[in-house]
Amino acid sequence: MASGQSLQQQAHALHPRLKTLINNDLKEICRSEELPVSGVKAALQERIIAHLDRYVQRGDAAAVSRIRYRIHNHGRTPPATPLQPPLPDYPDSVSPVNSVNMPNHHRQAPVMNLPPRPRAPMYQPRFQFKESPFYEIQEALAPTLELQVLPNNRTSTQTTISLTQDLAARLKSDNSMRVMLFSAADPVLGPYAAADIAFPHQLEVRLNGDEVKSNFKGLKNKPGSTRPADVTELVRKIASYPNNLQVTYALTQKASARKFHMVIYLVRKHSVSELAQRIGMVFTKERVMGEMITRAQDPDIVIESQVVSLRDPVAGIRIQMPCRSTICSHNECFDATSFLQLQEQAPTWTCPICSKSVSYEALAVDRLVFLLMKVTTY
Repeated sequence: MASGQSLQQQAHALHPRLKTLINNDLKEICRSEELPVSGVKAALQERIIAHLDRYVQRGDAAAVSRIRYRIHNHGRTPPATPLQPPLPDYPDSVSPVNSVNMPNHHRQAPVMNLPPRPRAPMYQPRFQFKESPFYEIQEALAPTLELQVLPNNRTSTQTTISLTQDLAARLKSDNSMRVMLFSAADPVLGPYAAADIAFPHQLEVRLNGDEVKSNFKGLKNKPGSTRPADVTELVRKIASYPNNLQVTYALTQKASARKFHMVIYLVRKHSVSELAQRIGMVFTKERVMGEMITRAQDPDIVIESQVVSLRDPVAGIRIQMPCRSTICSHNECFDATSFLQLQEQAPTWTCPICSKSVSYEALAVDRLVFLLMKVTTY
């Protein structure tokens, strides 16, 4: 759009294009702009025009530009623009001033050794995913892909992943650094919301022409049991190389259909053995004995003996690291490594003994059971 045109002229120039859009495109624009989506085609057009005029009256050029992009791209959201690194507050004394020709009372102060400017992330998704102990999200590597609900049976979209020299070197030298594909279904509540990982049921993902083989479905009726897809091995770790990510999906016009948002992240992966060794909390022998004595003093309960199983309830093998959650009331333990392996495959985070919801941070090693294991040959 010509820079000399006023916002009013720019908005008016969009009307002919708006008239050519189908109902689905118009509804998607209304939905993205938080406008009602009911009504016939003419009503939707008038609603968008009135919305556009309001931004013109406010002089909001960014909003007009956003709506222009939606109109020219069938309602899609504009891609995230790379953010410029923030400049630190460098003191004036480090500016290159020639101190030779200056009077003594204005002589330049010694140059300070300032730390290098931190590199700001290139892309900023408008929402976050729920945290997991298995990976730490570092930064997004490409704009967010929006998988729209469209009348076609199968639709494809794509984006490009381009690594900087530093990121390419980190991926080559550090095996814990991984490139992973995340996905979330609408509605995503906002910048402070934490979304579960969820992929469309009918999905095919290719990176540089190779199919991404991953379990995109998770457990049935278990939201949050899906894990991100690791695509590190398919990424060509060459600086500025255009790694092409192609997503083919089917989101037809059904009452339950929702659009999805996909993000490619650089993450730091933590192994199961690493997490098992990092469990920080401990049930001391004295604490466990005190809990058992307290329960034995209940006048309604008579306890003559208690059997402690050293077999993991899920894997069926001998427990190596006895563990349970601090929110559980039972003394039975499960093996920490076996439990974490299960959560890495399908993260339900429920106790295998009492089915309570637990978290990694609440896991603790039972020292009494650990001591019993040392004197038991089973």
